[in-house]
Amino acid sequence: MALVQYGAGVIQMSGSIAGDVHARNRFGNYIRPRTKPVNPHSERQEKARAIVSYLAELWHSPTMDPWRGSWNTYAAAVAMKNRLNATIHLTGFNHFIRSNAPKLRVGLSEKHNAPNILSLPEKDHILECTEESIADQTFTFTCSINGWAANG
Repeated sequence: MALVQYGAGVIQMSGSIAGDVHARNRFGNYIRPRTKPVNPHSERQEKARAIVSYLAELWHSPTMDPWRGSWNTYAAAVAMKNRLNATIHLTGFNHFIRSNAPKLRVGLSEKHNAPNILSLPEKDHILECTEESIADQTFTFTCSINGWAANG
């Protein structure tokens, strides 16, 4: 899906042209391909759908009443950048889902209350993977913004 920033005469576009759908939502204009949906029914996809469905039901249930406002406050305070580098604000619901879906995916329980710190953590620019080989040798690969570096 492409994000669009119009100017120089065109201020709004909606509809389908040459296989592309032009539309707008609360986050701005976007273009997506006009496609027929495919549903592979993979185990991973079914689990992801079940998690998002569970979290959506939980969000709208009375159980979340005490915390829903704090998620909305968090969402209003946390600005994010889209692919056009424009500042956007997700909803409290969006942050609740994006914070809890990965936790449920790895078997942890969901967190009802929103973060107390009203900002996102700094990005970690280093990814480190360690794997032990058959000969009991350990190799560590570190990826930073400068690229990959191996220790052996």
